[in-house]
Amino acid sequence: MPQIEDFPQGVVLMTSHRIEIAMRIPGPWADGEMLAQAISGDCNLSGDSLVLPDGSQVELHIRPRDSQFADVFKSSCRREPSSQELQQIQNYRLQVCLAGPGGSMESASAMMRSALPLLQAGGAGVFIDNSALSFGASDWSKMAEFCDADALTFGLVNIIRSDQDIYTIGMQVLGQPDLIMPIKSAGDGGSLIIDLMLKTATSGQSFEDGQKMELPTGQSFRVRKIPDEDFPAGSPMHNPWGRLQLSSDRSQRSAFTRML
Repeated sequence: MPQIEDFPQGVVLMTSHRIEIAMRIPGPWADGEMLAQAISGDCNLSGDSLVLPDGSQVELHIRPRDSQFADVFKSSCRREPSSQELQQIQNYRLQVCLAGPGGSMESASAMMRSALPLLQAGGAGVFIDNSALSFGASDWSKMAEFCDADALTFGLVNIIRSDQDIYTIGMQVLGQPDLIMPIKSAGDGGSLIIDLMLKTATSGQSFEDGQKMELPTGQSFRVRKIPDEDFPAGSPMHNPWGRLQLSSDRSQRSAFTRML
């Protein structure tokens, strides 16, 4: 199966000084002129930018079809796209690459919505370079309708399971460190890391070494801050805030489990 490293990354690279959200949208357009004609009249292409109805702009670049992207897209889907979307992804002709500022819930929400004009113009779905997640057009459109914390974390942040640990990739787009914890502590179906991810994304606070992170259920975890050593600076997946390594606070008497 092709890996994300096997094909070129997004056109805009993230640095430790500025967070960029990079997305790719496969579509049926033969060239940039056909893309411009398909986009709704309240948006337009201007040079290397997509100008949105409110006047804001995101960077836009067009790339030709390559031999691997369709397979990578399909293998990265959090939910199975519709059969029509899968066919469109398989037969896409151009990749439209969007890039814009991230690092906060507000900027991530704006970027999530910026893909809508391209999906309405025939785009089959969205692939996020920062987390190696992808979604069919219909699922992405539903998330963009709400753009709340649930939609942003589900749509932009990946959750990976290894033999020993469960961890997130992509929290930097929300301006937060990623999380890592032992898989045995992650709850039924990973429910705990989902709750901790939402708390981290919405709390508006910074967590320091030794600090306790508490959930409304009463369960708490101790925090250890560690650097992001998996992805180098300059990679779209690099998190300049590092990771929060979470361990169960043994002083808690109650255990928390819930179904997803």
